[in-house]
Amino acid sequence: MKQQCAFLHTAKGLKEAEEILQKEGMEIILKTTSMQINYSDLTEAEQFSWLKMVRNDFEAYVDYIEILYRKVELFLRKKPITTDNFRKMLEELPKNTNDNKEYKNLAEKFLEFFEDSKQISDGGHPGYATRRLDRILSCSCIIARKGSDFVRYLEFYRDPVLTIKGPNATSLKSSLESKF
Repeated sequence: MKQQCAFLHTAKGLKEAEEILQKEGMEIILKTTSMQINYSDLTEAEQFSWLKMVRNDFEAYVDYIEILYRKVELFLRKKPITTDNFRKMLEELPKNTNDNKEYKNLAEKFLEFFEDSKQISDGGHPGYATRRLDRILSCSCIIARKGSDFVRYLEFYRDPVLTIKGPNATSLKSSLESKF
């Protein structure tokens, strides 16, 4: 038979999902509350589930970036410092390293800039928003098998999803849907 892939979203937690799969006669191959998985290794349904979970975090991150840009604008109005200023300061470094006074003056300029620039960032940003889509994600997972069909349950937090693969994936999905 031809390999099939089906999926369904559920509101069932890890423990409930495990019980349902066992009642359906499936062998639990793996169950963990903390698994690392690469975003690119997720099916489209699993990717959608993860994106749905982090949507609010991304929205909060956009708000954070807006605030950060405003802080940068205000900072640069007060102290017009650019990368050209840094390059100029580096060029001012004396060739003779025995001149400690010039190094001390330059070091003080850098320290002053770094202290001033702390105003720009408050040292953090919300949630998952900085995760790039090629990074490793955390989730709960169950992998179960029934004959030559496999079920992978991934729970990212708010939208658990089951991916069913095998020659009978469609019919297995039909029998599982009513229970999930």
